[in-house]
Formats: sequence, structure tokens, C-alpha cells
Amino acid sequence: NKNTIHLEQIADIVRGFPFSENERFDNGDYAIISSINNTNGEITLSSNRQLFCTKEVLNRNERFSPSYFIKKNDILISLIKPYSWVIANKDYDNYIPNHNILITRGTDKYRDWLVQFFTSNTGKKHLESQLEYFAYRAKGNPISRNDICSLAIPNEKTMESIENIDQQIDVKEKIYNSFKSLGWNVSKDFNYKEHIFDLALFN
Repeated sequence: NKNTIHLEQIADIVRGFPFSENERFDNGDYAIISSINNTNGEITLSSNRQLFCTKEVLNRNERFSPSYFIKKNDILISLIKPYSWVIANKDYDNYIPNHNILITRGTDKYRDWLVQFFTSNTGKKHLESQLEYFAYRAKGNPISRNDICSLAIPNEKTMESIENIDQQIDVKEKIYNSFKSLGWNVSKDFNYKEHIFDLALFN
């Protein structure tokens, strides 16, 4: 669709670092983020057993690079239950996501614009609805990175109409009109086997 682009076209999308079992410890220099605990963009550590890694481990691991550290405005998406996401509100130089977290980092040209979209009401609903669909299709398995890469989002010119849609009150109508403006075929109250979806999207 000429009004949309794929997320992978304007962002670097990589899985977090694949720590092995012998690279994780009860204490260390860097906290390993395995799930997203989010309070208004503040990434907090797990209330369960929190694992760490050490500088020594990372220094001798050739696969590691500083790009794995969380940067401000990174969009972190959990690929496993509970499927959730957060936009980092600052740099986290001592937090490293593991391979169950997808790091979505807008390219220089689109970095601010991407954050603008996903902090809009429409953008939030769009990402949440897509994650819900991907999770349903995954049937309890991790969401595919390819699904996130292919996620359709509006181009810059379409953002103006989306901002207008954000002013609407009815949430269902807002989402319906959002996707219509992106060129999707949208069906309300869609029946699929024993499931009924408020909205269904078709390319």
C-alpha cells in the first residue's frame, strides 16, 4: 500500500543478546532483561529472580557489541508471554535485553517520527492489536521477528490524518478508521471458527 511502509524499512530490528546458561549469574555488572516491566517508560527489574552478567563475560564474547545496550527511544517488544512493549525513556547502559526481547531502533531519519507514532493513541492501539493477533497465531510460542519486521505502519504523510483520527472518541471506530486510512480492508465483528473479533484486518 502506498500509504504504508514496513517497520523494517525505517528501523533496525534485532533480538536481544543470546546469553548462555554459564553467562548468567545472581550478581554482576549488567542486569539481563528477560521480560518487560514498564512504569511510564521506566524499565524496572524483575520481581522474580533477577539474573546478571559480568564485564569479564562480555569482554571475551566476540558476539557482543555496545548496540545491545538499551538506548533512549528504543522500542522493546517481548516475544514471549506476557507479550508487552515499552519505549525506553532514557539510556540504560547497565541493562541488556536477552533473546526474548526485540530491540526496535529507528534509523536516524525516522527515529523521532517512529516514537511520535507509537506514543500516539492510534499507534499504541495499532501495535497492541497487532501483537494480540501475532500472539493468537503463535499459539503460545514466541512471536516471530519476521512478524514485527513486516508490521505495516503509516508513512509520514499519513500521520496528519492519523492525528485527526486520534480526536475521535469511540475507540472501535477510531481503530477502524485508522486502518482504513492506511489502506487495509477492515471487517467489524469478524467470525473465525469459535472466535469473534471486534475488527479483522486483510491486506
